Amino acid sequence: PFLSCVLLIGYLFSTIDGYLALYILTLNGSTSLVGTMYGTACLVDIPFFYWSDRIYQRVGMKWILFGPVFAYFIRLCSYSFLYNPNLVLCIEPFHALTYALFWGPAVTFVNDVLLKNSPKLKGTGQGSFFAAFYTGRAIGYSVSGWIAHLVGL
Repeated sequence: PFLSCVLLIGYLFSTIDGYLALYILTLNGSTSLVGTMYGTACLVDIPFFYWSDRIYQRVGMKWILFGPVFAYFIRLCSYSFLYNPNLVLCIEPFHALTYALFWGPAVTFVNDVLLKNSPKLKGTGQGSFFAAFYTGRAIGYSVSGWIAHLVGL
């Protein structure tokens, strides 16, 4: 189940990563707005990366996996209702819930599980984690591109 959720999160990540900037530009947003959007996401991520391990210890991996999926749902629905490209700056802080809150604890979780059970397989475990995430991204870019081709951005 863990790697399946990681694959799903990779898929959801790519739907935004690959096409959000193009979507903002089709709404007559500027390239400066796109840069500001990414900068906002990065700034909001910093405290979440800092506190992510403590949050993971407090709420557990189940919430760390399902929280970002729910936050992705909110983000994707919110983007679909955008009519003013500048409003993307109100949605973009959710990036911290979908990326920073997930990434740090997931890497720690894989390390903790393997350290306890099979310390010699830590590299294989981290490789499997990254493979699942990037396989999800590859599927997400392909499916999202196909949908964008069919119905437009």
